[in-house]
Amino acid sequence: GGEEFLVVCSAKYPYDFSKTAEKINQVFRDEISVKSPTDGEVRQITCSVGYVQFPLYDASVELTLQNHVDLADQAMYMSKLSGRNTWHELVANKVPPSTFDVSKFCNDSQYGIDKNYIRIRAASNKTK
Repeated sequence: GGEEFLVVCSAKYPYDFSKTAEKINQVFRDEISVKSPTDGEVRQITCSVGYVQFPLYDASVELTLQNHVDLADQAMYMSKLSGRNTWHELVANKVPPSTFDVSKFCNDSQYGIDKNYIRIRAASNKTK
């Protein structure tokens, strides 16, 4: 039922985007609402943010731009599932040993979490 959009932020690497993610959430909470065309009720809009650093790993791991977008999308769904109006980041942990593992965790972040290639950082607890 919602819209998805991609934001690309440029900053000196490494950079902590959690403040940017929180600011985006805050603007949605404070500034954005919609009026129902049927009953006129004003409803607040929720915002679920998911992101990854680019590049996630150093040059030893080949991740495409699409891989990064897929991982950010998975992080966004983690935010949706945890109640919305929050952010989640997938953070590089351990370098995957093979292209198979890279491909696997880019399509299934839980695989990457289970293998300790990535970890989750979230607004509510900073690191999971």
